[in-house]
Amino acid sequence: MAAADAAAQCASACLRHGERALAHAAAARAHRLAQACQGARTPALLEAARPVPLTRREREIAVLAARGLTNQQIADRLTVSVRTVEGHLYRIGGKLGITNRRELAALLLDE
Repeated sequence: MAAADAAAQCASACLRHGERALAHAAAARAHRLAQACQGARTPALLEAARPVPLTRREREIAVLAARGLTNQQIADRLTVSVRTVEGHLYRIGGKLGITNRRELAALLLDE
């Protein structure tokens, strides 16, 4: 429980210092650790539990990209253009402060 709370506090500190990618990664770690504690909550964990700030479509594309699908495969699956997928991924990167799919997978997938 202490590790979950510490990760949540780290997420808050990272946000205060403008480190969005680190903040999201720490919040995801806090969430995973808290699940091992039967969902126990602290004030820091409740603050870190805010959802990742993505629209439904951005989250859909982000998860597919994090799972390893190419932009073309995502476009084909969602019946949109590759350019649309690229635009969504660009905005996702800006919102989350990440620069590649590895970081996206670490943030979104429970690995």
